[in-house]
Amino acid sequence: MLNEKKYWESLDDYFNHTRSLVNLLDLRKSLLSADKKKKFLTTLDEIKNLIEEQIDFNENGNKFYNKKNGIQNQSHTVVPVLTLDQEMGKENDILLTDEKYSKELESENHEINNKKDFVVNSSDENGSSISQSPALEMSSENFNINITNEEIVNESTISDLIINVDNTFNNQEETGNSTDYLQAVQEQANIQFNDQKKDTNIESTKSIESDIKENESLKFATIEKENTSNGIKSIAIKKIDRKQIVQAPKVNFYIANGKLNQFYQEKICFKENLDILVDYESIEFLDDLGLKVENNKISGLPNASGTTNINFTYRYLGENFKSNLKLVIVADPKDLWEVHEPPEDSKLYKEHEFYKAITYKQNDHEYKILAASRRGRSHEHNGSFRDDHFEYKILDQDPSIVILAVADGAGSAQYSREGSRIATEKTICFLNTELVNNTAFQKLENYDFTDGPTSEVNKELVQNWNISVTELFRLTTQYAIEQIQQQVENIQSTFREFATTLQIVIVKHVKDKRFISSFWIGDGAISIYNPNKVRLLGETDGGDYVGQTVFLSPNLEPIHRYIRISIADKNDWIFLMTDGVSDPYFDTDQDLSSLDSWTQFVDEYEDVCKSDNDGSLLNNKLHFFKKGHHDDRTLVVVVPLEQQNTNVEKVSHENV
Repeated sequence: MLNEKKYWESLDDYFNHTRSLVNLLDLRKSLLSADKKKKFLTTLDEIKNLIEEQIDFNENGNKFYNKKNGIQNQSHTVVPVLTLDQEMGKENDILLTDEKYSKELESENHEINNKKDFVVNSSDENGSSISQSPALEMSSENFNINITNEEIVNESTISDLIINVDNTFNNQEETGNSTDYLQAVQEQANIQFNDQKKDTNIESTKSIESDIKENESLKFATIEKENTSNGIKSIAIKKIDRKQIVQAPKVNFYIANGKLNQFYQEKICFKENLDILVDYESIEFLDDLGLKVENNKISGLPNASGTTNINFTYRYLGENFKSNLKLVIVADPKDLWEVHEPPEDSKLYKEHEFYKAITYKQNDHEYKILAASRRGRSHEHNGSFRDDHFEYKILDQDPSIVILAVADGAGSAQYSREGSRIATEKTICFLNTELVNNTAFQKLENYDFTDGPTSEVNKELVQNWNISVTELFRLTTQYAIEQIQQQVENIQSTFREFATTLQIVIVKHVKDKRFISSFWIGDGAISIYNPNKVRLLGETDGGDYVGQTVFLSPNLEPIHRYIRISIADKNDWIFLMTDGVSDPYFDTDQDLSSLDSWTQFVDEYEDVCKSDNDGSLLNNKLHFFKKGHHDDRTLVVVVPLEQQNTNVEKVSHENV
């Protein structure tokens, strides 16, 4: 036979996870009348169901304590007390009579509390039933139950609910033993307490949980309010949906960026491996960007740049959830560049754009010189001047000679815009004078193209030409440097502040050929091009460090390393350009020497060059956009025209 202590230990183990869940009926030895037995049994059956169901929801709850082995040193905690004393037989259950029950209570010094005494039916290992208390009766006036339906609560709050059934019974009368009645109570309130170890009890509890259907609704009894005037307490029955509540998943939604004025069509994405369905029809755009939802995609032509929020709904495990994300429309890079004017009191003012064109005829062949120079976006944004410059001239005394010059002032030099202007303009002036009486250039007209360069006559002509060109370019650069130095003294600055590159080309027309002499110091490019061949008339000189270049200076010896001579056909193109043009089209030195790269370049500019009459079209063409290339741009082209165009026309224009 289990003694009382072991019975309570067994009961504690069984309810170890349901602390403070149950505050059962306050029963004493008897109830008022036998007519109330039926109501009592009904109520007890409801409580029994509530207890079983609440056990399932409090698998991880606290320990259930009885009166004898209650919590120690926790005066602030209200602990429900179970007043049940029993003896358990070895083979059969012994039903206690009223008299024996009273004696057991007295012998163990148990206090009968008229608010917190309980009756529990239990069973031993063999399944025999043990009932506490005799025939029971209940007064409806003293036991008032209110049933209320309440909203479904979140699963996380279920563990906080407790069953609190507290009743006061007044005017009780003793009645005789009734085994039949006790058996009925047994059947109606069948809460089994097995004499098992703690681990076994936990397994039993889990098995109860697995038996509860997912969609089952549970009821919980709680004290709703207390009427202190008549001693009546009310019981509230809460109905809670057993179905698991779906929580919103942690999802990082994103969508690809769009570009202003470029067609956009993208879907909402997420990295998590979840079965999520985005409801595109629910999408709300907080800003009017010209976008809409079509074929489960966000599409359209963005009409504004910036960041906007998109609200939408998605479905997960049968439930709908709301979310939002940010859509970024990237501005057109061209729109990010601002245009500012240099300070009004700036010295050595220079126009932002400069272009002109001329058409001339030589030996029944027509050519066009087309040139344009414009301020780059970086200088526009910073409010600084154009540092590039160009100039060209057909000699008045000898129309068979054409001189072209291009210069790029150093961006770090304060007055480099003036240095490039002086270098090009003074070069043209000096050569216009020196070439009139230059016999080496005049004798090139005696060159015999039928014999080729190996003939004695031709070799001598070329040798004299080469010597003359070297000396001529030495004198020309010295003259340009002297003119720059004079301006340096005028404004009391330094030569370094006028730093500039310089490219010079002298074209001598002889029959259907052209003798080309060139000087090239610094970056940029000079080339002779036809569909079958490209020739660079020099090399880019980048200096000792990346991003550096060599500028015009008094120390250029040996000067011949910057000089080239060549013979061009009547249909060859001649190009002079600063690095603001060459760098965006020719990324490397290898590209700069590549025929394919130059063919692509000519294909892009050919229509503009042949249709442009004043340089304005070329000037606009040079305002192309390429990421990372926003320097000043200058291009001078000698364009071969069709032979049947016999009209000689000269057009020039400067735009300030």
